[in-house]
Amino acid sequence: MSINPIISKWYSVRSVWEDLDRSHIARCHEILDYAFYLLDADSPNRDERGSIVIHLNKIVELRTKELNETYKLKHFYPGTRNQLERLECLGIVRPHLMNKLSRVRNIFIHNDSEPPTNKELRDLGEFCWYFLQSTNPYLSGRTSEIELNEIGSLAETDMSISVKTEFDSPEPEIELTARGTSEIIRFGPIDGWWQFPNFKPIGPLGHEFHFVEIDNVPKDEIKEILLQKFFTVL
Repeated sequence: MSINPIISKWYSVRSVWEDLDRSHIARCHEILDYAFYLLDADSPNRDERGSIVIHLNKIVELRTKELNETYKLKHFYPGTRNQLERLECLGIVRPHLMNKLSRVRNIFIHNDSEPPTNKELRDLGEFCWYFLQSTNPYLSGRTSEIELNEIGSLAETDMSISVKTEFDSPEPEIELTARGTSEIIRFGPIDGWWQFPNFKPIGPLGHEFHFVEIDNVPKDEIKEILLQKFFTVL
């Protein structure tokens, strides 16, 4: 069975959503508030500025860890990729400033060097604020099933792909259910199309519609594309 990779450009629409424990969200904001409290004090001294660096770095570490654990990203991105790189692959973050913050912290701790200036710390603090705000929705609730289609809604359409996964499973896999015409689904291999040898029919087959599903997506690059869709839902 082959599927046209054009579906990677389709809209991603949330169809199943689950609430999550939001205590981790509050904790990161508490740490950030304290960092700004120190920063807003009259002329924070060297040690206070060093403490601000450590607190800002802690925010990044906690939020990055929580996102990785909530979505089992180590399972989906095995190998040498670290937690920041996994988030970058999903398009959630750009790691440049986070890496800069980590380097500043390490220099300050290991070399006892002068911590950043108030202005530099405020810039890093505002970066952390934006990082938390942009990732809060992913930890407020979790999308476990989406539909890909051309119209950008859950209205019935002749061509759609349903993608779901159980993130709480010890080894979650991406499951796929496709409905469409020969424009996106065909039996046998097609050059340039995604190949799914384990597809099996779950409904009537004909020239107009095919109903198929797959237990998991075999190729890592395809799995990565589909996983990204969970983070770009409408």
